[in-house]
Amino acid sequence: MNMRGWVLWLPIMALLQSGCSNTPVPEVEYVYESIRVEVPISEPCKVEMLPIPEYATVHLKKSDSDFDKIKALVVERLQRTGTERELRALLSVCIAP
Repeated sequence: MNMRGWVLWLPIMALLQSGCSNTPVPEVEYVYESIRVEVPISEPCKVEMLPIPEYATVHLKKSDSDFDKIKALVVERLQRTGTERELRALLSVCIAP
């Protein structure tokens, strides 16, 4: 190529390159939205502890009659089942969903 050919091609190449560099950058639009996600979270069970009951057989003496001892044992059994029911009710509050 002679000098005249370079003179013609140089501006054409410069225009082509400048055309490629001026391509617009696409605009990106960011959309922010809040999403509510429900996840079960375990919580510690907050239940007051039952007081330790005083059972009927605590006050028995060796000198008490057999009738009094058996009566105290029956009463203690009823006390224990009542305490067990209360403990089960408290435990069911902690376990229930």
